[in-house]
Amino acid sequence: MKAKNVKPWNNPEAARWVHSSDSMRQLCRLVEGTLRLEVDSRPHEIRAAAATVIMLARKNLWSPAGREDEEILHEMDRLVGLAARRLGSVKQLFEKKMRAEPELQSDPSYRKLMESINQEIRILESRMSDSPNKLPEEPPCTWGNFW
Repeated sequence: MKAKNVKPWNNPEAARWVHSSDSMRQLCRLVEGTLRLEVDSRPHEIRAAAATVIMLARKNLWSPAGREDEEILHEMDRLVGLAARRLGSVKQLFEKKMRAEPELQSDPSYRKLMESINQEIRILESRMSDSPNKLPEEPPCTWGNFW
């Protein structure tokens, strides 16, 4: 294994495994169901589902080689758009909360949460662009070394 392939999503074997069974379709259904939850009552679950989409949107996992995977690619592209919209709604909810509770504006952890959500939305939006291979390499600020 070459040093550049140390991340789990940077090799063709991982991509083939991800796309080789019905597991991806099941995961997409789970993520979509979570993204469709009520934002007011389940914002953290929606954010976690959007994070799953972000992880799956990594360049080498997202684009399997075979044409038989067109259905999976279409499903995942649809999920990226849904995740971006729903995460935007989560952001609006948290901004509304911040306006209602001004002390949150000086809370470093709340500011970090908002910064991370903004970064997560940018990553999803970059995946929707015409050049999906230009995904940001830096992790959202609250993701630490997970990226």
